[in-house]
Amino acid sequence: MNKKDIHDYFSFTRQERRGIVVLCILIILCWCIPIAIEYFHHDKPSDFSAFENEAKLFQQQQDSLKVTSLKRPGNQKDLVSQNVLNDNQLPNPFPFDPNTLSENGWQRLGVPLRVIHTIQNYRKAGGQFYKKEDLKKIYGFSPEMYDHLEMYIQIEQNKYNKKSYSIDSTNHDGNTKPAYTKANAKDDPFVLDINLADSLQWINLKGIGPVLSSRIIRFRNSLGGFYSIEQIAEVYGLPDSTYQHIKQQLNISSFDLKKVNINTASVQELKSHPYIGYRLAASIKTFRDQHGSFHSTDDLKQLQLVDDQIYRKLVPYLTVK
Repeated sequence: MNKKDIHDYFSFTRQERRGIVVLCILIILCWCIPIAIEYFHHDKPSDFSAFENEAKLFQQQQDSLKVTSLKRPGNQKDLVSQNVLNDNQLPNPFPFDPNTLSENGWQRLGVPLRVIHTIQNYRKAGGQFYKKEDLKKIYGFSPEMYDHLEMYIQIEQNKYNKKSYSIDSTNHDGNTKPAYTKANAKDDPFVLDINLADSLQWINLKGIGPVLSSRIIRFRNSLGGFYSIEQIAEVYGLPDSTYQHIKQQLNISSFDLKKVNINTASVQELKSHPYIGYRLAASIKTFRDQHGSFHSTDDLKQLQLVDDQIYRKLVPYLTVK
């Protein structure tokens, strides 16, 4: 290789030299930027106080359980382990109303978070605590915890307590509906009116918990009331075995269904009814646009989507006025 070849190899045009300079600058920047960021950026100190409070509360709840050994009846030597709450290690209780107490308040009482969530879901579904003992029905609320808090439970009498759990209601014709009384619940089985019962009364039925209770009431509200006991079997998630077991304890003293006017209701209003849905709602709207108002609910039979079974199921909730 002669000198000319060497010179040509290491020679660069002006454009190539500019490219090399730019590349070097970029390399230097990539090396300097992380160092500069680390030098000028200062992380704010993290506040772990909330976490520490949660951990402290959890530890108090764990410490409140101690294992004791109890002898079985008789002269038997074998022992049984049982979890017993240690009142001295629980947070200090205070007077509270379980119908209004916040999540933070339940935590201050030492109630486990999973039980607090169960109580909140029960209250959101419309459930109420009418007397102290109703807290025992909450899944996970232990007898020991109830005994520890019982004297501090204060339920507002005039707002939540209903004498004997009676539900007095009057029909549109002025006749009084039969009342459900909690005293009857002592007799097994008791009878429940499916159009009048609230969440707490539903969970008195075997196999019905807070979740199913809230679903039944939501379904009843979206329908506009029940006209048949068999409609309970349509509740989402209700096992047929449970329905067969409780149906003898269900009745309807009377009902005043909320009706939908198929001549004036919009598609949105129609489709919100569980028995109509979007396709049938759109079909009803199309029929009105093409043929005018419905003269009677029987005109629905002209729609292809409506057979005799659907018509019989739906007609109690419809009107043409």
